[in-house]
Amino acid sequence: MTVTKKQVGAASLVEVLITTLVISVGLLGASSMQLLSLKGSASSHYRVQTTLLVNSLVERMRFNPNGVKDGKYGVSDSNPVTCDNFPSSYKNCSTHSCNSDQLALFDLYQISCGLSTVAGIKKEGIQNQLPEGILTIGCGSQACSENIEHTITISWLSSVTANENGQKNESVSLSFIP
Repeated sequence: MTVTKKQVGAASLVEVLITTLVISVGLLGASSMQLLSLKGSASSHYRVQTTLLVNSLVERMRFNPNGVKDGKYGVSDSNPVTCDNFPSSYKNCSTHSCNSDQLALFDLYQISCGLSTVAGIKKEGIQNQLPEGILTIGCGSQACSENIEHTITISWLSSVTANENGQKNESVSLSFIP
């Protein structure tokens, strides 16, 4: 049996098409794994940033026991820290002397909103580092004061496990007694 040039060329073309199909399916699988890896890396980065911010706030609260005793560190959904404009009683305690109430407000504002750089750009802070980040500090059913367990929670919208309603679905919480 003799093989003609036409039959050899047709068989080679089919083999090339099948090879191209197999390679493209493999590349699609590899790219989807890469995408999941990037999302996981972003989630890990947000958790690290959140843990650092929570620990910073705990240290600030321990440094200001009078502000804790007076309940100045309570933050809830009904009483959020807003970054749109400075509170009227805000004072930059890193450059001025402050009383315990002003220091508590400074701490909450700096942890939530960060501080402006020389160029006026905000850096650090929950709302600058986390997508739709929110800080809450509560004490259960009791009013927050000295020797009562405080729970600090920072939540944010995660791209890895985001739901259809856009609810914040990742958070880091820490309970401690200042």
